[in-house]
Formats: sequence, C-alpha cells, structure tokens
Amino acid sequence: VGVLSAVVPQVQQVFERFAAKSPADAATGRLELFKRALWPRIREAATPGLLVVVPRYFDFVRLRNFLTAEDADFTAISEYTRPPDVTAARSRFFHGRKRILLYTERAHFYHRHKIRGIKDILFYSLPEHAHYYSELVNLLEVDGTSAAASRAQGLTHHATVQALFCKFDMLQLERVVGAG
Repeated sequence: VGVLSAVVPQVQQVFERFAAKSPADAATGRLELFKRALWPRIREAATPGLLVVVPRYFDFVRLRNFLTAEDADFTAISEYTRPPDVTAARSRFFHGRKRILLYTERAHFYHRHKIRGIKDILFYSLPEHAHYYSELVNLLEVDGTSAAASRAQGLTHHATVQALFCKFDMLQLERVVGAG
C-alpha cells in the first residue's frame, strides 16, 4: 500500500520517467533531464515557492552547483546546514525573497523542518522513506494557509507535485504509489 492516501491536498501529481541504462547512469540522466526539460520552465516561471527535494547529498551538490552556475534565485538546506543558516533560508523562502528551496531528505530525517511558503514541489528523486512524500506534500500552501485548510474552506489549489524516476527507482515508486 502506497502513501498517496495520506496526501490531504488535491493537487496534480506528475511522475515523470526518464531513461537510464544502469544505476550508475541514473544520477547523470536525472541531472540532464532537469537541465534540458525542467530548468527552462522553472527559470521562466515567475512564481516563488518551489521546493526541490533531493534524497542524496551527491545529487544535492550537483544540483546546487548547477543552480549556482545558472545564477538561480535559490537557497538550500541540507543536513550540514548550520541552524542559523536554516532559519535564514526558511525565512527567505517563506517571504518570497528566494524562489527555490533545495532540501535534502536527510535534513528532513534529522530535523523535520516546518517549511512554509511551498507552492509547488519537485521530488528530484523519490524519497527513500515513502512517508516523507505525503509529509512534504501536506505542507503545500495556498494564500498563506496550508493546502489542507484551504481545501476545507473550499479554495482551489493549482499546485503541482512532480517526481522524477527511472526504472531503477521502482522500489521507491512502489512505496509511494503502491503495488500495481
């Protein structure tokens, strides 16, 4: 049984598959997909509030370096980020001074940061711990309130949740969506 039933907000969830010839090629293929297909759309979008969840620190560093080279408007939180820097990053993201927040799964594992201001989520790879998927999606906000509270008030939410995966991520995918 997957964790999708624990997702409260009704949001569009897109699972995008990419080709990889081997598990070793998956990280490079994922980054190339991000550079080629996703980054141009993200760069052109004027809306703040994109949370990019990255399970592995290696991918986090590659993505951070790419965004830095592209002069992207982002901030980052990893398991190695000092508490004052975490507070500053969360504040900048919430107040819209930074459009994108890179966030590692291990930072979530160790600290369970309450991140406010999330309008869209990109799972750079599906989380190793499936319940993180529903936990993070349930943090989505609409007009400054949680997506769950907005739904209870009858407000519509046009956020998207996108997850990248390849054939070598099938176990993570099964833990999130359930077995077919």
